[in-house]
Amino acid sequence: MTKDMLAILMVAIPLAAFGLSFFTRNRMAFWLLRIAGLTFAISLSLMIIADNNCSGDLLNGLSDCAAGLTGPLTAIAPILLLLFMSYLYFGPVILLVSLGLEIYTRVTRR
Repeated sequence: MTKDMLAILMVAIPLAAFGLSFFTRNRMAFWLLRIAGLTFAISLSLMIIADNNCSGDLLNGLSDCAAGLTGPLTAIAPILLLLFMSYLYFGPVILLVSLGLEIYTRVTRR
C-alpha cells in the first residue's frame, strides 16, 4: 500500500466515525463518535501536512517546511504525536464503547 493510500485510509476512518454519529440514538455514543472523530481527523491531517511539506519527521524534528510552517508545526509536533498515539490505542476502545452504548440503547427501548 502506498503512503498516500495509507494516509487517506487513516483520515477516512475518523471521518466515518463522525459521519456514523448522526445515526446513533444514544447521546453519549453520538458525542463520543463526533468529538473523537473530528479530533483524530484533524490531528492526522496536520501530521500528513507536516510529513508532506517538511523535511525531517515529527520524532527527530522538522526543518525546512514550505510556506513558513516550520515554527507552528515544530511547536505542535509533540501534541500531534500524542494525539496519534492516543488514536492508535484509544480509537478502537472509543468505537467499542460507543457500539456497546448504542446496542444497549436500541435493545432497551423496544
